[in-house]
Amino acid sequence: MERPPLWTFRGYTTEAGNRLVQDWFHGELGVDDRDLIRDRINYLKEVERHLWIRPRFDKLEDDLSEIRIKTPAGPIRM
Repeated sequence: MERPPLWTFRGYTTEAGNRLVQDWFHGELGVDDRDLIRDRINYLKEVERHLWIRPRFDKLEDDLSEIRIKTPAGPIRM
């Protein structure tokens, strides 16, 4: 039996109902960059929180963090 992931990631929705990150992800990124992001999220959702460190993840402030990916076109930090 497969165990559930340790973490669940949810998209951000503004009070007006806009989904800015999702729109950027699906509208502005290429297939390869979306695959890199999905790979990173799939990695992070399966590991203990104390292993979320640079270069894959960075805590910026108390309530603000970013997932970090290096691509051939440059870094993506979301």
